[in-house]
Amino acid sequence: MGKFFNGKVKKDRGTLIKYGVIAAGVILIILLFVLIAAGKNKKSDIVLELKETITFEVNSDWPEADVFFTKIENFDTNLISFTDFDISTVGEYTVTVTAEGQGSEDVTVNVVDTTAPVLELQDLVIPTGGSYSIQDFFLNCEDNSDKECFLEYDTTAIDQNGNPIDFSAYTADGKYVIKIIAKDETGNATEPQSVNLTIGNESSVTPLPSNCSYGDLTVNTDTHNYPIAVIVGDEINGCALNRDLWDSASVQTPVNDFYKKDYERLETQLKPVLKEEYPNGAKIVAYPHYVAVLNKDLKGLVGYAIYVKVYAADSTSDAQVDSDANLILSYYLRSDKTREYDVNKFKLDE
Repeated sequence: MGKFFNGKVKKDRGTLIKYGVIAAGVILIILLFVLIAAGKNKKSDIVLELKETITFEVNSDWPEADVFFTKIENFDTNLISFTDFDISTVGEYTVTVTAEGQGSEDVTVNVVDTTAPVLELQDLVIPTGGSYSIQDFFLNCEDNSDKECFLEYDTTAIDQNGNPIDFSAYTADGKYVIKIIAKDETGNATEPQSVNLTIGNESSVTPLPSNCSYGDLTVNTDTHNYPIAVIVGDEINGCALNRDLWDSASVQTPVNDFYKKDYERLETQLKPVLKEEYPNGAKIVAYPHYVAVLNKDLKGLVGYAIYVKVYAADSTSDAQVDSDANLILSYYLRSDKTREYDVNKFKLDE
């Protein structure tokens, strides 16, 4: 057995060990390069597309970090942070967004107030010869900014002859309809709200006699069987307006504003629905149709019915958006700001 343990055998074994160490080292180097390459590839797969500007409604919920990005791929959002800003105060802020290991960048944050206050009014009874102010009708007003509300008489109201109505000037005994709006500090205004003013003993006062040159506000339901979204007649005397005012800017303005407010609400309602239904983005088209409503005599303008059709399609589609296949909503607006749907594909609230 001893012949197997000569020097030559020991030398061969040492050589083998030497080569083994070298081979192991080579393998480790190769593995190291593979790991480095894998790390580089993993890093290159990270996608972080930061928005340049972002807008938040004042006093809205505190945002999650991912809302600052248009696209995030292969990165843990828990590793994203951003500097503080005052979401309770309207203004422009520079916010630094940091993705751990990827660097930091500044974005512009705009805190805005686009929401009108919520106003509550109360009827008012004053004695003969008494006086009143706009604050006497006030019950409560809340704004999302948590700031003060400012009351104003509606300056867009006109009588049947097209003259502005001064709601602060009634002195004679009688019953009156007063229209008031509330604004916040940034100018967002409520729709005009009607409230009753009675001057004199309420039990003995009778409504002032109507003096309607163009008939009363009674709608001809044989001709118009849909909701009137905006009343434009003289509500104080119950009179329809002269049809010559059909296209008057002062008459059309509240009609356009009424639809605009509803569409802003609709956009908010549709945002989460469209995001889910159209992950590639959505193209949306809305068509409002205004129909003038006449009184029973068909000679006086009572108000406007607003009928709306809304279409939506995938943003990557070349097909025409406003096709019957893409109709998602069809509805009338009611004067109480709710909707009467003919088509409501995504079951939106009224």
